[in-house]
Amino acid sequence: MVVSVFKLLHWPEICFWFDGTFLISFLLVHLAGNLQLLNSNVEAAKTSFNAYSHFMSTNPVIRILEIGLVLGFALHIFYGIKLYFANKAARPVEYATRDANANSKWTSRSMFSYRQYHSCFLILHLLNFFVKARFGGEEDMYTLVVQAFKLPYYSIFYVIAMILLGLHLNHGFQSAFQTFGLLGKKYAPVIKGAGVALAVIIPLLYAIIPLYFVYRLFYDTVKGGDYRAREANVYRLAELSNNIIDQCVAQGVPFAREYGGYLDNRSFGGAQVSRTFYARGQTGQQLLLGAYSSSPVKLPKVPERS
Repeated sequence: MVVSVFKLLHWPEICFWFDGTFLISFLLVHLAGNLQLLNSNVEAAKTSFNAYSHFMSTNPVIRILEIGLVLGFALHIFYGIKLYFANKAARPVEYATRDANANSKWTSRSMFSYRQYHSCFLILHLLNFFVKARFGGEEDMYTLVVQAFKLPYYSIFYVIAMILLGLHLNHGFQSAFQTFGLLGKKYAPVIKGAGVALAVIIPLLYAIIPLYFVYRLFYDTVKGGDYRAREANVYRLAELSNNIIDQCVAQGVPFAREYGGYLDNRSFGGAQVSRTFYARGQTGQQLLLGAYSSSPVKLPKVPERS
């Protein structure tokens, strides 16, 4: 039975089925790694995602699978284009009256456009991340990804790609079963339901990642007061901050430091980003003590309350 089914099939359709299955497994594995970006603990997310990226780029088994993945993408696109033009050539003369919706769905008729968009997305995605990590020596992939997703135009481009991916998955999943003659009345509802679930869950989880960072960008900007950074006095203060900190350290202000000796920082003023240097204890009190200790004028003692 299986042999007879394979004899009736064309090799492009069989390759299409294997490529699609392999690419879906890749999407699931890649999604599991990318979801680490949503960890609210920035340091933990950075450590885990960079470790995941390092493993994916150095593990010899993954390196071999990458070759198969590239070939899978290439074959999938090639056979898709080939089948598209083969279908066009099968009917060179258009029907006098055509009702496209009666014989096919809009998603199947738009596959060629999907592949064009996804090809552009794939090239841009590889140039932004894969090439920089593999050939550019980039090790902090977390920061690279976050900076890219905080660009609203790139996140919109990414989300559109995920929406089209969902339509592609739904059509491709059902077509795979139809190719092998398994989309009968008995199993059709289950297969169609699984295709819809796959087409909604995977792209949705992917799309949440850039939307999360765009939300964080605007939330941090409004709540953290970043909109004031363009004011002249704030900009000038930022320029002088290094000299101010050096002067305070010389006065004995005990700024908090990391184990490596660098100044530690924390969030301040409602901002979600840790970028404020601070002193152990109460920062304001330590600054006053440092200023008093270095002042040439002896300040009067504050009378104690009776």
